[in-house]
Amino acid sequence: MTQIDDVVHSLFTSLDAKDTAGICSLLVDDAAMVDEITKGWMVGRETLRQHLDATFAGVEAIASNVRDLRVRATGDFATATCTLLQRYTLNGQTVDVVAPTSMSFERSNGEWLIVTMHAIPLAD
Repeated sequence: MTQIDDVVHSLFTSLDAKDTAGICSLLVDDAAMVDEITKGWMVGRETLRQHLDATFAGVEAIASNVRDLRVRATGDFATATCTLLQRYTLNGQTVDVVAPTSMSFERSNGEWLIVTMHAIPLAD
C-alpha cells in the first residue's frame, strides 16, 4: 500500500465518522471538490469545512467502500481513481451511491495532500 492509498482510505474513514477536521487535514488550502449533493465545485478548505459540517448535520450511518483503487505518481504529483460504493441516510432517506471517483494529490513537506476530488454517482 502506498502513502496515497493511505490518504484515500483515511479520507473515507474520516467521512464515515463525520470527522470534518480529519478530512480537512488531508487537503491543500485551495482544494476543490464536487459531489452528488452540491453538483458543483467547492473550492478552499474553509468552504469545504462549512459544506461538510452542514451536510453532516442531516446525514447518518455513512458507510464507504473503495474498490479498484489505482494510483499513479510522478514526482510530487499523483492521481488516483476508484469506484466509491457508499450508503448513507440523508434526511431520513437511505441513499446508495456508486460513484466513479478521481483525485489528484500534491506532495508537500513529504506529505501527500488532496488537491481535487471528483465523485459523481452514475445515474440509475
